[in-house]
Amino acid sequence: MFNILLTLGILVATLMPADFRSPYRFIGYDKFGHFIMFFGWTFFFGLHQVIKRKIRLWVVFITGCIFGVITEVLQYYLPTNRSAEKLDLAADVAGAFLAVLAIYLLVRFRKLPSAEN
Repeated sequence: MFNILLTLGILVATLMPADFRSPYRFIGYDKFGHFIMFFGWTFFFGLHQVIKRKIRLWVVFITGCIFGVITEVLQYYLPTNRSAEKLDLAADVAGAFLAVLAIYLLVRFRKLPSAEN
C-alpha cells in the first residue's frame, strides 16, 4: 500500500501543471527533487521486492528507470504545461541507481534475504 501511495505522489508531483510551482525555488531544485523522489521510490519498491519476492536488483533498477521514462513521456504528452527533460531523466536514473546500491549494501552487510544471495 505504501508503494502505491508513493507512486501516486510522484505522479502528482511530476505531472502537476508547471504554473503551480513552489515560491522556494533554487538552481538545481528540480533535478534534486527528481533524484530524491526516484531514490525513495526505487529504494522502498526494491527493498520490498528483493525481500518478499526474491527478484534481482537489476530488475529493480530497470523498473525504476522505466518509471522515470514514463513520467517524462507523460510530461511531454499531457497538457500540463510541463516538458520532458533529459536531465530530469538522468536524475531519475541516478536516484534509482543509488537506491539499488543502498539495497545491495543492506542485503550484503545486514544479511537480508534476497535473490542475489
